[in-house]
Amino acid sequence: MNAALVVVGEHASVQGDISAEDLTVRGEVQGTVVAHKALIVAGARVEATVRHTSLTVQSGARIDGDFRRITAITAHTAPAAVSRAAMAGGSGQEAYAIS
Repeated sequence: MNAALVVVGEHASVQGDISAEDLTVRGEVQGTVVAHKALIVAGARVEATVRHTSLTVQSGARIDGDFRRITAITAHTAPAAVSRAAMAGGSGQEAYAIS
């Protein structure tokens, strides 16, 4: 999934690739994540490869995986599922809210 804003709700579970400007995880995520700004809130669970320019993990969140800070999101750092058109500036969805 590719969007400017992605919110994974408290009771939601996502398995797959996420690319977003702003990502908030309240539920579960497994897969590959690339986000400029990522927030993992208390009670959330993330098992993923995560590339971010800014990461906030609240106390009580459960994280496991490979978390690395990057300076910019490029076609090289974005998940394979993100379309080339989106990486070239084409529009993905404005926002996803998964509850």
